[in-house]
Amino acid sequence: MLARLYSEHVDAQAAVRVENERRRKEVLAAVGPFTSALMDSVNDGVAEVFTNQRKIDAEAHELRAETQRFSKQTTKWLRSVDDFNNSLKELGDFENWRCACAAVLPLWLALLRCRC
Repeated sequence: MLARLYSEHVDAQAAVRVENERRRKEVLAAVGPFTSALMDSVNDGVAEVFTNQRKIDAEAHELRAETQRFSKQTTKWLRSVDDFNNSLKELGDFENWRCACAAVLPLWLALLRCRC
């Protein structure tokens, strides 16, 4: 009797194992397509983020280069404007010198006429 109970118990456990294995396979078969679809969706999102990040990096690099070019051009313009201002100052100094010479020249001419 004990042997028969043990044998029934072993057979029942074997049947439970077989049933559990069958159910596990059914669940895996049912969940497999869902999991694949979910992973594809996540991967698509990650790929899109990666693509967007590369575009942003490229645009940032381009903007950095454009900013450097703009900075160099601005420096050149400032240098040109400063040189122009200095030239105007020199012209103003020359104008003052010319006016001073024009004011003193009649005096020199008068002195030269008196000595001659």
